[in-house]
Amino acid sequence: MFFGFVFTSKAEGIKREMTSAEKTERVEVLTNRVNELRRMDFSKLDRKERRMIRKELKQIDKEVNSLDLNSPVTISLGALIIIILLLIIIF
Repeated sequence: MFFGFVFTSKAEGIKREMTSAEKTERVEVLTNRVNELRRMDFSKLDRKERRMIRKELKQIDKEVNSLDLNSPVTISLGALIIIILLLIIIF
């Protein structure tokens, strides 16, 4: 199963998937931004600015997770137990 990240250009209306090199480059840019935010002195910021930074970090986290470079398949423990029980019952 392959999941891709699709960009849509509003001006052109063209959809295309990012290549793995583009994904890696985008993750690197986002990582640099996170490191830049971590180096900031939050004590000098007011509450509204800290909230904006928190929202930006959440947005970056969502974007990095949506890029999903390795695409691992995860199965919860409950699902794994159910699968094993079904296999035991069937065979």
